[in-house]
Amino acid sequence: MLNDAELIDDVRIRAAKVIESFFFEPNDKLTRDAISGQLNLLLGSMVELEDFTVLVDESNNTEERIKNNELWVDLAIQPKGKNTPFIYIPFRVRAD
Repeated sequence: MLNDAELIDDVRIRAAKVIESFFFEPNDKLTRDAISGQLNLLLGSMVELEDFTVLVDESNNTEERIKNNELWVDLAIQPKGKNTPFIYIPFRVRAD
């Protein structure tokens, strides 16, 4: 079983690969829903996690952020078998 630091690194690497596949897509509801769906599948398949949440919608992708060519994806994970609180992992993508 992975320790917390290894688990965080693993989630970051795997999630980054998912997010990278959407780099040239518009920041719209369709894209955000697709990212959310893929990240939910990824995190749901990880036996090391007790619980998780994926936030990539209009609450963290405001009109201002979209106008600035930014995509925000926020993950919170809780390792299995530990009394660890949720660990927050933010992703910020900016197209210049």
